[in-house]
Amino acid sequence: MFSPEKIDFIEQQENQRLYQNTYHFNDDDTDTRTNENPVQVNTNAVADLERLLTKSTQPFSTMAITSVKELFFEVGIENVTNEQVQYLFNRLPRIEHLEYHQSTFELFSFLCNEAEFAKKLYDSQILESINFASFEIVQDETKTFISDMINKIVNEVPESLTGLFIDKFFPYFYNFIIDQNFYRSDGLDAHLLLASKFLPELEDEKQIRNIFSRFTLFVEHTRHDVIHASLQGLLLAIRSFDWILNDQSFSEEKFINRLHFLGMHQIEQTGVLVLVLFEHILKNNDIELPLLIYTKIYTTLRVYLSLTNIEMRNEAIILLGFAFSNQYFRIAITTETEDGELFVHRLMETFLTKFDSFKLKEKKSSVYAFANFLGYMPIDIITAYINLPIFFNEILQILEFDDPEIILPLLYGLYTPLNGGNMIINSDENKDMIINALKALAQSDDEKLSQSAIIVSKALSQ
Repeated sequence: MFSPEKIDFIEQQENQRLYQNTYHFNDDDTDTRTNENPVQVNTNAVADLERLLTKSTQPFSTMAITSVKELFFEVGIENVTNEQVQYLFNRLPRIEHLEYHQSTFELFSFLCNEAEFAKKLYDSQILESINFASFEIVQDETKTFISDMINKIVNEVPESLTGLFIDKFFPYFYNFIIDQNFYRSDGLDAHLLLASKFLPELEDEKQIRNIFSRFTLFVEHTRHDVIHASLQGLLLAIRSFDWILNDQSFSEEKFINRLHFLGMHQIEQTGVLVLVLFEHILKNNDIELPLLIYTKIYTTLRVYLSLTNIEMRNEAIILLGFAFSNQYFRIAITTETEDGELFVHRLMETFLTKFDSFKLKEKKSSVYAFANFLGYMPIDIITAYINLPIFFNEILQILEFDDPEIILPLLYGLYTPLNGGNMIINSDENKDMIINALKALAQSDDEKLSQSAIIVSKALSQ
């Protein structure tokens, strides 16, 4: 027999996919320039840089660092060598007051565009000797270079966040981002992005709420990079702290409408982030949010399921699986429209009519939508759809996939309404088609798939 927690398998699969998807958007703010069309190296700049780096072993003066920085820029990150970087590190003065070292941090930010140099900087222990206490009072440009540098290092060396920066840098950074003048910063995107990385590591609820409030505020910004960083912060907050969904922001019509607006923009970078944010909201089945947010998710789903952009449409298909498993979303879509039709019928019409145009990747993602529809929706709606030719034929298509990980969730979903004879397939022909498909799966070399197919087949035959 299937475990009473039959949907747990689906949730485990979704949890894993959701965890991976948390980072599927490009949060890597490093410069990943390729050298497909290499430019000619400025040999004069290379020679000048080598000469300046090696002519002495004494620490550079502030003026000399500025000259070195300009030469590194002229040489280009793709032409900088490990040896040059090591010479630079060997001659850096101790950084006691940040204000006097803006060029150094600008250079660090530049070098960290290359993953190897970001790791090298962290391993050099130079950062451990820096006193960040003056961060709050340095020029805005210096702050931005520092946050940008740390973002890039954390991307390449994740352990640096808790191993160094959360103790040495975060206390000063936190005071800066909660300051009433924070909004004036030109580097909002870099600072918000860094705040989103610190957030999951925090334990103090006040700090968490204060940082979270920055994301809810700046999601209203006009700059796309600031919006992106704010959405990422919201996403990581919800993923890390379920209780944050009780924040008043999620009850405010203005905030909900803003998320919907950003989603409906259909900008791949922002739109997909909103879909993933909705996934995290729906994943929490215990907190009831205002009806408006479920309505906005519904309208967003219908639009994205109709797109031609495969990646965005696929994310909507994944979101649909979460939607059917959320009890409050189900309540929202099983109410009637002004025309007396259930919202779920319009949603399913969009989904089912587009299925044949889906790519293989999308059809595989669809398994969770079908499985959770069968596993969670009211039995009268399930029965109506299982006897609908288009729905039935698409179920058969999925059962033909040669992949146990794809088929098993659907089998678990099918078993739920079949167990006890609640779901009735009216057509004997259709019933025979499913039984034959299950018999074929029962011959699988995968023991779990084989046994699951047998159990579902028995339930269907009762």
